[in-house]
Amino acid sequence: MVAEIDQTSSTAVSELAEIFKNSRFTNLKDSEIELEINLTQGVNTFVCKLDAVFKVGARYEIVDWKTGSPPESKEQEQEMILQLALYRFAYSKLRNVPVDQIDVCFYFVGDNTELRPEVVPGPEELMKLWEKLFA
Repeated sequence: MVAEIDQTSSTAVSELAEIFKNSRFTNLKDSEIELEINLTQGVNTFVCKLDAVFKVGARYEIVDWKTGSPPESKEQEQEMILQLALYRFAYSKLRNVPVDQIDVCFYFVGDNTELRPEVVPGPEELMKLWEKLFA
């Protein structure tokens, strides 16, 4: 049984690696990989684990890899976008880069699909949303 699971996992990883090799990300020069940022706002500390940050011209692009499926509803998508907004804010503060110079996206490797939000909450809006959640 364990051998079957290991073989399935190995096959799945190989398939994901092959899909990734054919994505646009393989041609980008990564600036930072697996970057952990602790962002403290008020009494809350958010631990942000950025999968990859690429330097693209004068801009930065934060990519969060996902092995699952893209969101099925706009509501799910909006909730996920908060994660990207938080990552963008944290990276902006850490590297002193204006948030408007940072693009963000999810990459669903299994589907070879990018989810690039049209609108990402700015730092003030993001903190107001988090305050509501923690109230």
